[in-house]
Amino acid sequence: MSQAAREFIDGLSDEQSIAAMTVTDPVLILAGAGSGKTRTLVGRFLHLVMPTDAGGMGADASSVMMVTFTNKAAREMRERIMPVVEELKESYPKMRGGEPWIGTFHGLCLRILRVEAARAGLGQGFSIFDDSDASSLVKDVVSHMDLPSFDEDDFFKDLEFAKARLLDHKLLAIRKEDIDRTEKDGRKLDAMQARWKQVLGLFTSQNFVEIYGRYQDALQDQNAVDFNDLINRTTTLFREHPEVRRSWASTFRHFMVDEVQDINRAQLAWLRALTDGGREMVVEQDDNASDYASASDGMHEVNAYRLRQFPRPTIAFVGDDDQSIYGFRGSEVEVMRGMSKVFPGLTTRLLRESYRCQPDILTIANEIVGNNTDRFGKDLEPADPTRKKTPVTIERSWKAEGEIESLRERARAHIKAGGNPSEFAVLLRTREIAKFVAKSLREVGLPVVEGKASDIRKTAEVRDAMAFAGFLTNGDAETLLRRIINKPARGLGPTSIGVVGANARLKGTSFIDELRTIMNERIDLPPEATPYKKAFINSCKDFGRLVVDLRSAIRAAPTADVALRAILEKTNYLPDLKKAALATKGLAPTPETDAMAPRQFLTFLVDQGETSRKSAKAEEGAENAHEDLVDAAGRNSEK
Repeated sequence: MSQAAREFIDGLSDEQSIAAMTVTDPVLILAGAGSGKTRTLVGRFLHLVMPTDAGGMGADASSVMMVTFTNKAAREMRERIMPVVEELKESYPKMRGGEPWIGTFHGLCLRILRVEAARAGLGQGFSIFDDSDASSLVKDVVSHMDLPSFDEDDFFKDLEFAKARLLDHKLLAIRKEDIDRTEKDGRKLDAMQARWKQVLGLFTSQNFVEIYGRYQDALQDQNAVDFNDLINRTTTLFREHPEVRRSWASTFRHFMVDEVQDINRAQLAWLRALTDGGREMVVEQDDNASDYASASDGMHEVNAYRLRQFPRPTIAFVGDDDQSIYGFRGSEVEVMRGMSKVFPGLTTRLLRESYRCQPDILTIANEIVGNNTDRFGKDLEPADPTRKKTPVTIERSWKAEGEIESLRERARAHIKAGGNPSEFAVLLRTREIAKFVAKSLREVGLPVVEGKASDIRKTAEVRDAMAFAGFLTNGDAETLLRRIINKPARGLGPTSIGVVGANARLKGTSFIDELRTIMNERIDLPPEATPYKKAFINSCKDFGRLVVDLRSAIRAAPTADVALRAILEKTNYLPDLKKAALATKGLAPTPETDAMAPRQFLTFLVDQGETSRKSAKAEEGAENAHEDLVDAAGRNSEK
């Protein structure tokens, strides 16, 4: 065994070691806050992939799937695992290679759908619409419906609820129609209809079922999915194509799922389809089997070697029902508590020793959380009972001003006693409250560093760049096209584009197909349609030529970053950004700034800002000196 792997496994506590080595049956590891769940998962992974003669199970690293709930957690897991994997390979040259699949539910499903797009009913290069894209799409859908009102927030809450429970829009429409017809005929609903009426009653947004259906149809027309569709599409794929499911199930024989308290029914259905609840799987007569098969090649072969080695998959769930916080996104802690029904023989292991919190905090936390009902019984214990204790005080303030003043006084006392300001933390429930408290502390001169949770991917510039790339790889993505067609301005503004949409509806065709007729000078409009202006037609043709040029450029690009840079340059998007940035400094573009790479240009801007600041300070100093001289002269003249 490699030294790093040996030291890691030997460093596990008794609780962690027992949980990590439970592989005969599915295991639910109840991990309290700070109890070392990540160490346990890494230790389990090492036990799985180490050769049998070193005490491990001899599994291929590429047969392991680790599911996390955030990309950050996936990166951290990969950073901890991959160095040890490389060291193991050096120690055991014959160790079966490959890398584990580590990612979120959505990320892993995306990887599968990229391979299985055709069988999942998607075209190659399909787009994934984020929240903003989905918002634009549903607004467009609703704009063509005669609705008195529409609450977008309510719709997306209902949509999240429906997709988290695998409630397909077609199924809901069928059930609603059946119930409406029965009630219209004056007949009594049977038991099943009554249950479905209760389900339909959970959706609070008006016309939800109809809008849901039109929204999904629009996604399909644009060869796109939203985030929740990634999971549901994959689950449906597994259900409708057994050969696909068996290929993927035989490729992955070891599963670890983190933060399982936040799982929803759709995610559980995906796991169940992929693992068959931990039941034995063997090569069947009709299987196209191979000892070297991998589902990622799209051949739909069953890996016979892995099934002989591990007829039953190993499955580990890690979580803590006391830390469930994503109910508003459709997660249900009840799903975690009912897992033994889905995974027969599920064993429970506890991680109770907390390495994070001091004893007094754990005592209070246990007391408070113990009031929750329907929970797994567990009390956290300090890993080091002798650790220094600091009393925990609970205060009740009747007004916000009193709470703020208490925070101020405590912070002042901490700093006055020689404490480091960075050791004083204030945790708050929302960003709005955090901003208010930070402002109040600054007003009395206290140093404050406000935690930020900004996401660069949500900036307009990044979203524009991704929309350009998305449309170039998926020519049916109308939502993405509408975002970038006039960025920067090229004579294709919203008024003219609105005419294209209106004419497309008159002809019963799509917006993109109508736009293509303009680009190709094959315009055929009915008498009642609005004709296109010559300047607009020319702008459309220019844009069509630009798209052809861009697609050639990205096909020729050796890497994604080179392709993206070509897109931003050829569309004139980057030069336009440079021009706007220079204008803020009172500068005009030059051949030198035009030729600068983005990083070099940003450095230039920073330098210009520093030069301007020094110049302004010098001018201010000169002006003050001049005023002092005038004042002195005035005083002398008065003598």
